[in-house]
Amino acid sequence: MSSGFQGKNGGNIGRWVDGKNVVGPLPHPSQKPATQGQLDSRAKFSLLTSFVNAMLPLVDAGMQFVRTGGQTSSNAAFKVNYPNVTGVSPNFTMDYPKVVFSKGSLSKPGTPEVETAVVAEVKFNWTNVFNEGYGAGTDEISVMVYNPLKDQFVFKTAAAVRSALTYTLLLPADFSGDTVQCYISAVAADGKKVSDSQFIGAIAIL
Repeated sequence: MSSGFQGKNGGNIGRWVDGKNVVGPLPHPSQKPATQGQLDSRAKFSLLTSFVNAMLPLVDAGMQFVRTGGQTSSNAAFKVNYPNVTGVSPNFTMDYPKVVFSKGSLSKPGTPEVETAVVAEVKFNWTNVFNEGYGAGTDEISVMVYNPLKDQFVFKTAAAVRSALTYTLLLPADFSGDTVQCYISAVAADGKKVSDSQFIGAIAIL
């Protein structure tokens, strides 16, 4: 029968290590102030976590085939996008053209473009071109808009099929006059393949 104790007891903590009961003092938080490097790392971590969580439905589908080990899709997206945090402390931001929410072998939507001709709307256009065996007219197109000024996302998963060639995304009325960042991706109808996400460009909303 084992002796000793496990868990907390006053100012000590007991635990089993290699079959032996080890008792020691409870660890105490460091009293040293955080370095600037530590503060910057925390700021980047917070920014990227918020960014990834805000587009989680796109990430869940788009990063499912690049996960390793016990990674979740959001873990994979965090790892891929961490190098894309840019700026000078404390004003960190994302490098918008490099943002990734989907990675895969499916053909990307062909030559995507965006336009705005109606107040608080952005129209996505693409061509129905794909590599044989790596795409179909039934592939589902997802679109995303990010408004840096308001730190707000608007997206639509499975917005249209690839063969539709266009989709108009409705935006909040207060987006008018703001410049937004636009993205697009594709998912096979059976969900077994995804494309890389693409940054289309920035556009000022009417």
